Amino acid sequence: VPNVFTPNGDGTNDHWFPTGGFISAMVRIRNRWGGLVFEGDMVQRGWDGRHFLSGNYCSDGVYFYELTLTTSAGTALPLSGYLHLQGRRP
Repeated sequence: VPNVFTPNGDGTNDHWFPTGGFISAMVRIRNRWGGLVFEGDMVQRGWDGRHFLSGNYCSDGVYFYELTLTTSAGTALPLSGYLHLQGRRP
C-alpha cells in the first residue's frame, strides 16, 4: 500500500489505491481530527484527494486509513496506516 500520493493533475500518482489484484478493497480515510473524508471500494476507483461528500480537495497533510482487502479466495486482510497527500490541485 503506497503511503504518499500527489493529486496535482500531472498524470502521475494522482490517485491513492492498493495494488495486487484484490477483488475488493474497502477503505475509510480520515483526516487528523478523525473526520471521514473518503470511503468506498478502491477496486472501483482510487482516492483523488477530494472529500467524498463536498467534492472539495482535502488539504495537504497526513491521513489515516482503515483498509480491508479481499482476495479471490475470500480471505479478508485488514490493514491500517497513514498516508501523505501532497501537491494537491488548487
